Amino acid sequence: MEIGPQLSTLIDNRRDGSIVDALHKARSINRHNDIFSKVLTLQQINQCCTKMISVYNRKRIINMHFVQGYGYKKIRKFLNHQIDVKTIRRYCNDYAEALEKGGKEAADHYLYKEVKYTAISRLRTKLTPEIRTLIEECVNANLAKQEKLMGKQIMRKTDIFELLRNQGFTDISYQSVCKYAMS
Repeated sequence: MEIGPQLSTLIDNRRDGSIVDALHKARSINRHNDIFSKVLTLQQINQCCTKMISVYNRKRIINMHFVQGYGYKKIRKFLNHQIDVKTIRRYCNDYAEALEKGGKEAADHYLYKEVKYTAISRLRTKLTPEIRTLIEECVNANLAKQEKLMGKQIMRKTDIFELLRNQGFTDISYQSVCKYAMS
């Protein structure tokens, strides 16, 4: 069964088993034209979307706003409230700006440009030098106890966290203590 390249890449990008299973069923039946209209509705595709916004969704947002004339809230409602109105507004404004500055070529480049998410490694602001020294002392004491074969007296991460809480460091989280103790 021949499916279009756009549809096949759309299906490959989705990780939901329900659509893939439905496509396998559609492949086994020869009457695929009727099945595709039932299987691949836009709502089913929207349910499979991940948190990251794909190029396909960005093109749909721009198409709904500029071609079909939908407002930002109506686009959000159509996308099952998966994308925030501010994000939709930003995409539409960026496209309009690219259209004004660079013309049709720049706007097309914006449409097909992959969205890059930057994961900035944040500094741990609550992890002060005092807390770091206390955690390091506990870890060093644990290493010394391991060398002396006193494994039952080793402080676990929860014990270190409780020690910090008892000493007045209430604004640090357990995850921060765990990450620093493991490093």
